[in-house]
Amino acid sequence: MRLSSNGLSNGQKKELVIFANWILAIGDGTHQDILFPNDYDASMIEIPQNLLLEARSDPILAIVSAMYPSIRDINIDPCYFRESNYNSKKYYSF
Repeated sequence: MRLSSNGLSNGQKKELVIFANWILAIGDGTHQDILFPNDYDASMIEIPQNLLLEARSDPILAIVSAMYPSIRDINIDPCYFRESNYNSKKYYSF
């Protein structure tokens, strides 16, 4: 995964560095996790509140709205999804 800081404010860049370090710590196994007492293989990672989506009624709508904030605009450009980075295969490697 690559994180780009082009066009971000200094505050946003600091947040990006914090996020990147958090993700790296999880991947490296150095992040403090929460162990289950009776299961040696299972653990949980606490996700910071600012990274959580609040889905009060429709979780799919919450995810789509977070990914595409202009989805409910009446005058949405038909090419919006085709040109969006979120929908581009070059950003995913499975």
